[in-house]
Amino acid sequence: MNKEQQELLGEAYENYLQHYDDEYNEEQKKIQKNPLHWMEMEYTNIRPYPKEMFINKCKINPEFSEKWGLQIEERELSEIERMDIGRISGMWKEFQFGNVHGPCDENNIPTKLITITYNDTKIESYENNS
Repeated sequence: MNKEQQELLGEAYENYLQHYDDEYNEEQKKIQKNPLHWMEMEYTNIRPYPKEMFINKCKINPEFSEKWGLQIEERELSEIERMDIGRISGMWKEFQFGNVHGPCDENNIPTKLITITYNDTKIESYENNS
């Protein structure tokens, strides 16, 4: 992911942590009023997800993703899309009669599209599978 995407993910995660802190403080108020609530809280093991787990959960769980306003989509590019990227970006060494001198992989043409959307900001990037 590019720097802008990383910053957007960081912003979404910070929002998530702030919300967690707010919820945790509310839980603490309940504990002070009802000591048995502490036992319930310990039983449910309430704590925030680490950043990587938060991001993965947004990728695979549409309800969680919607709750936090963070959408992460990754998809493989078709060969035609890869050829278009190579042609438009000038990554091809040569392009002649619709045939490419060297496959997409030899020209290091990206293999997937990553789209991150948060707070009405949408950032797309292309990457190679690792």
